Amino acid sequence: LTIGGTTIRYVGAGAGATAGGAKAIVVFVHGRGTDRFSGTNDWIHGGNFNRIKNLMMLNGGVYLSPSFPDFEAKGADSVAALVLHYAALPPGAPVILACASWGGKICWRLVRDPGVGPLLTGLMFMDADTNDGFIETAKALPPDQRLPIHVSNSMGDKIIGWRSQQRFFRAIKDAVPDYPLRFTLFSAGTHGISLRMTDWRLAINWILASRDGLPEDIRRAD
Repeated sequence: LTIGGTTIRYVGAGAGATAGGAKAIVVFVHGRGTDRFSGTNDWIHGGNFNRIKNLMMLNGGVYLSPSFPDFEAKGADSVAALVLHYAALPPGAPVILACASWGGKICWRLVRDPGVGPLLTGLMFMDADTNDGFIETAKALPPDQRLPIHVSNSMGDKIIGWRSQQRFFRAIKDAVPDYPLRFTLFSAGTHGISLRMTDWRLAINWILASRDGLPEDIRRAD
């Protein structure tokens, strides 16, 4: 995809939905040391990326896995351009960011992006950093603007760690008990285990069901 002289390279799956008309959009934001192909590799993480591709194809959605130059502003701008492009093809389609490891840094930038933030339907953080600055934001958000957040990690993660995620979860729940936030902590496995163990169908259905006004067939997608 080339926009304004900048080219964003990505892999897309969606049974024709990449041309427009997708009922849901899931964007995988990879971690450090990987690229767009890691998010579409059928032979790693127990085949879990094959599951999300099939889930989107069978339910009229689109799954996108982009490469980007860094985990700062340039990288965020690349992913933002891709999100804005696809969100404009089927206006109003749910947009979910699935953020792996350092990819979480990109996702938090996009939450604050005035163009992308309002388009987002939910976030999935898989072995990724949380953002304590969002806690104050969560307190101020009216119920209909609360972005559902699904967080997962392992007790064996020595790279990102899980304790900061647990503190993030408890802080938001203490401040806003009914905020749509889930935290899954796996008892075994090292960094990256969430990419293998996360049930895409359950996580996405929970996010969609947490937002009002979404199509019933999307909520029940399997």
